[in-house]
Amino acid sequence: MIIQGSSSPGFTIADNQPLIDYAGFSKSSGLYGTPRRVGSLLIGQSDLSAICEQISSIYQLLLKDIRKLPDIPRQIPFDMIRFDAFYDSETKKIKIIEINTRNAGMHEIVEWLDDQAVASRIGIKTFDLNGAIARNQRTIHEEKLGTIERVLFVSAPEIPRWIHLDAIRREYGVEVLDISNYAECSVRDSHIYCRNKPYKAVIKKMAKIYPAELDVLTKKGSIYTLQPKYMKAFGLKDYLNGLNHQTILHSASFDASHISRYQKNKDSLVLKRINLGGSKGIHIGRVYNDFAWSELLLESSKNSTKWVLQEYLQPPRLPIYDQLSKDIKLMPAQLGIFIVPQSYETYDMDIVVKSYAGNEPAFKFDPAGENEDIWFGNTIVSSSI
Repeated sequence: MIIQGSSSPGFTIADNQPLIDYAGFSKSSGLYGTPRRVGSLLIGQSDLSAICEQISSIYQLLLKDIRKLPDIPRQIPFDMIRFDAFYDSETKKIKIIEINTRNAGMHEIVEWLDDQAVASRIGIKTFDLNGAIARNQRTIHEEKLGTIERVLFVSAPEIPRWIHLDAIRREYGVEVLDISNYAECSVRDSHIYCRNKPYKAVIKKMAKIYPAELDVLTKKGSIYTLQPKYMKAFGLKDYLNGLNHQTILHSASFDASHISRYQKNKDSLVLKRINLGGSKGIHIGRVYNDFAWSELLLESSKNSTKWVLQEYLQPPRLPIYDQLSKDIKLMPAQLGIFIVPQSYETYDMDIVVKSYAGNEPAFKFDPAGENEDIWFGNTIVSSSI
């Protein structure tokens, strides 16, 4: 939530119980069950205005491409997306690193932060990010399927689920079955059956296996799965290659004929697998020695269409309010800018932040819960910034 903070640098928003379990480290992490530090990003109104203006511009380019697709919803283009970006507070420019169009996470975590760390402290009603996403999901489902009798929610077990899941139950107002994988289900009579009940409306959240039969049912119009599959192409890391826009961090498809140049410019490049998320398949050149980088490039060249090279940008340092110590620290930070459409012309925006408290000169903003030096946080707009 973009929360309007007090004019005092010491605004009373401290949460003395940092994120644990469901909103901190995942169950697959060795750090599961231990507190994760919480740090809120502090920006001024002029920063927010600059971010909004630039996001609006790049969003129009994205929307132009989406409108070319067949069978897109009439009322809204999608349920949500997230731009991952760096923000330079001196130049007031953003640089977009990736677009997350399917399985975009962190909305559960930021809402927990809004509710626990801010709203209850200073009496501000926060933007219901998960509720807005769930309303959009219902809008798309009803347009595609008509009346919704029940919803199937399929989510990897380690993903924080109950804030978003509660929002789905609240906004749909029908039975919502929560399962961890499709092994509990079967396909028959042009429906997906789970526990002897047929489902048409499916919401998939980072479930690793998606049966091919469901694609067939979707094409028949028997079921509809969100987030919408047509958005997948816009989340692949090579989509940015074709966007000519000042906010885009330069990237290009892997070209095996340029390996010598990639070797020479190791410290200014990031090698990325186009279809992986959660910081997987990301290789920062400057953390490798020359030999290891060359070996990585040679291995990637065997399947070069699956890789892109992106310009390396040192993450800018931004003022982060440490919810535990109540100090304000300048820390390397990455923004996650959620876009939740209200229509094709209008949208809500929410900003989350990942900041880095470690000492390594190069690092990944690991969202999967493997690095205790990565802090999660929300955004506070303060007149004192």
